[in-house]
Amino acid sequence: MKNVLTLIGICLVMTACSRPSEDTSAASSGPRQAIRSEDSGELMAYEHQVNVVVEENRVVPLHKEAEAACLKAVAEKCMVLHSEINTEHMLSPTATTLRLRSTAAGVKAVRDSLVLKGKIVSQVTKAENLSKPIQDTAQKLAMLTDYRSKLEALRHTTGAPIDALIKINKELAQVQSDLETAAAEKAGLMQKVETELLELNITSSEQRSAWYPTKLALRSFGKNLADGFGLAISALAYLIPFGLVLGTLGWISRQLWCRLKTFRTRR
Repeated sequence: MKNVLTLIGICLVMTACSRPSEDTSAASSGPRQAIRSEDSGELMAYEHQVNVVVEENRVVPLHKEAEAACLKAVAEKCMVLHSEINTEHMLSPTATTLRLRSTAAGVKAVRDSLVLKGKIVSQVTKAENLSKPIQDTAQKLAMLTDYRSKLEALRHTTGAPIDALIKINKELAQVQSDLETAAAEKAGLMQKVETELLELNITSSEQRSAWYPTKLALRSFGKNLADGFGLAISALAYLIPFGLVLGTLGWISRQLWCRLKTFRTRR
């Protein structure tokens, strides 16, 4: 029995020493080649920004058209990350922003369609090399998996004491949590490589006239008038109880003052 306990203690020390830290070193050539692309190129993440100018009445329709096209592009893994439409600025032109993530083919299709429907005034492409972060994450996953296998083997050791099993199970739970975190991190990095980010900014080609605020005010006059009546009625409903309370307190104060004045006169 003493020999078994000694063997378990030695294994625990060895596995604890072999557990990977947060800052892992570079992986061996095997894992690196396994996550390389077929052409052995770098794993790049691309971000594109395209600024388009169209007539004011085409800004919102073009924005919604691009958004709908992305939602339908299931094969291109297109996802709408952010959609914003600004049309209520007084003198600024109508402007929209659409941020989406899709495969390279999907992003190219959107950009090509914009050439036919609007004027592209500027476009910027940024690239980030994610080869090393992905390789480091893959190495971390491999080390954590190996460490978990060793802990599983120790847990099934015959005659292991209860205290040792408790420590092993606790360590297994932590390793499993680290594995899930590393797997999610790798999945996020691979998504950036397999898809591209596109930010589409659409603005109108003309500034609004100086009379636009007046037109906007006249257009919303009826609604603002109704809102004003509603606020006035609500304020009146709040003021009536306060008026009754203040009137009652004033009447009581006046009665007390009159009695006090009469009492002083009699004296």
